[in-house]
Amino acid sequence: MQYFSFDGIDRMKRVKVSTKNLLNYRYNNSTLLSSAKTTIDDNDDFENSYSYNTFNELVEIAQVGINPTTLISATKNVSYEYNQEIQRTKASRFENLISVFDTNYVYDEIGRLNQIEHKNLSETFANYSMIY
Repeated sequence: MQYFSFDGIDRMKRVKVSTKNLLNYRYNNSTLLSSAKTTIDDNDDFENSYSYNTFNELVEIAQVGINPTTLISATKNVSYEYNQEIQRTKASRFENLISVFDTNYVYDEIGRLNQIEHKNLSETFANYSMIY
């Protein structure tokens, strides 16, 4: 059975799946999520850190974790870019500081999402177009 606990302004603070499996959340002074940390079988599993720009737009998620089988640390990052209209234009994913793939977002002249393109270093592997 899962248990959820919340802080005084109704933000989720903890998810308890069992006595040994936890997910803990922390928030910054702007009340935005700043970290999420998991514990599985009383061992630290991974921690996500969330960074924001001055407009409170999410600009990076960094994840550090330990593979429980190999005990090798793994680092994953996602960084985000925005245009002047505060629309997300790019998401770049990295694993151990090596680029994995990018997602580009294209908008039409009135600000509607027009295209999403996923590509790695050499090719586009998914492309979606919206028709309005």
